Amino acid sequence: MVDKRDDGSGERKMRMVVNYQALNALTVAPDFPLPPIQTILEMLGGTKYFSTLVLETGFQQIRMAKEDRWKTVFRSVLGLFEYRVMRFGLKDAPATFQANSNAYLQPLLGQRVIAYLDDVLTYSSDLFGHVSLLRQILSVFLENQFYPKFCKCKFVRQAITYLGYTITAEGIKPAEDKIEAIRHWPEVLENETQVRQFLGTVNYCRMFMRPDYADVSRPLVDLTRFRWTELHTKTVQQLKQRLIDFSTWPRAFSKCLVFRAPYEVPAK
Repeated sequence: MVDKRDDGSGERKMRMVVNYQALNALTVAPDFPLPPIQTILEMLGGTKYFSTLVLETGFQQIRMAKEDRWKTVFRSVLGLFEYRVMRFGLKDAPATFQANSNAYLQPLLGQRVIAYLDDVLTYSSDLFGHVSLLRQILSVFLENQFYPKFCKCKFVRQAITYLGYTITAEGIKPAEDKIEAIRHWPEVLENETQVRQFLGTVNYCRMFMRPDYADVSRPLVDLTRFRWTELHTKTVQQLKQRLIDFSTWPRAFSKCLVFRAPYEVPAK
């Protein structure tokens, strides 16, 4: 399927979406973790200048091995197609991309440079050193054919949004859009999905809440637990028995159906 999404420049562009659930079920993802966000935030204290570089179509800057391309095949009205680059939705894509980012930026990582998937952050206390780091990062990108999406990059800022948080020399707080989302969230949740969505959003910012967050949120957490009662057992039994008792549909077809192939089958 194809959907539209904001590409960060304010323009909505078409994006191909392929369901890789079957492929992912057979895939063993590499054991390469993403940097813990809590650790990243702790590294940013006391710095004044920030820049973020976002890579254009992130995962697609990694080429697929020729022998693995057939695994990404998808069917359309125009025929079968396979990807020559790593696609979003593949189980091993995040770990593979993170491993490549770390490998290319290895000499700079830990020296006021952080790579989190396709978002690279550099932070410095002095302007001259900050510009120097930016030049080094861009040189690495150029050498390894990594291309930033410059309309989404932010250079030499004293306040910046990164990974859902607003970062300044004074400290860190949740990004304004997250605060607004929580502020306007309905106060009455209607089902388990809505409860999980709300808890997921709030939990992302729990470090900014009082120490009793777990106690305050427990009533909602309890709502997400699976509860099986006698009523559910009886329902399953009834549905199973109805299918078992089923014999023959009295009028499966009301008309004669003729199946035509789009091509002739040659006689043997």
